[in-house]
Amino acid sequence: MTLTGDVATHGPAGVGGIPMVASVDLMTNLATRPYVELRLATRLEELRRYRRAFGVLLAIVDDADRLVAAHPEQQTEQMFQQAARAFAASLRPFDVVGRWDRAELIALATVQQYSDLYAIGERVRTEVEKAHVLAGGEITGVTLSIGATAAEGSDTPKSLVERVRLWAQRSAAEGGNRVSF
Repeated sequence: MTLTGDVATHGPAGVGGIPMVASVDLMTNLATRPYVELRLATRLEELRRYRRAFGVLLAIVDDADRLVAAHPEQQTEQMFQQAARAFAASLRPFDVVGRWDRAELIALATVQQYSDLYAIGERVRTEVEKAHVLAGGEITGVTLSIGATAAEGSDTPKSLVERVRLWAQRSAAEGGNRVSF
């Protein structure tokens, strides 16, 4: 099981025949990493120009390698798809939600106060924890280690993702199924 997924584009070519950025991961039906990267750069520019506050949540599927090894590929995909659906459903329609890596999900969340990020992360975590899949006669689910961080005017997309990844890794190191901020 590779959990790679395929992508869909908006059309065969963009301006001047240049292929458009793939925007939808077909396995999870969430935005792709290239699309999220574009939106992240835009959100950072809006933060600098208009002071529109936002934060980033990065969720790592707990024990993804163990899940892949312990379950058939179809069942693993169903578990990940269910986690992605619950992740997206627990966020707001105007938040950008996507698949960042093999077993990682990301959200760009608009906030009024940066302290709201922890509450958003907890809501996401508990909704995913409650989501289960019946596959192969077995009820299974996944949990997430979530990192959350506020965007700052001096951030670059790279620095912001590196910081939120450290928080997500901290959640995983502390046993998983938690939010670190």
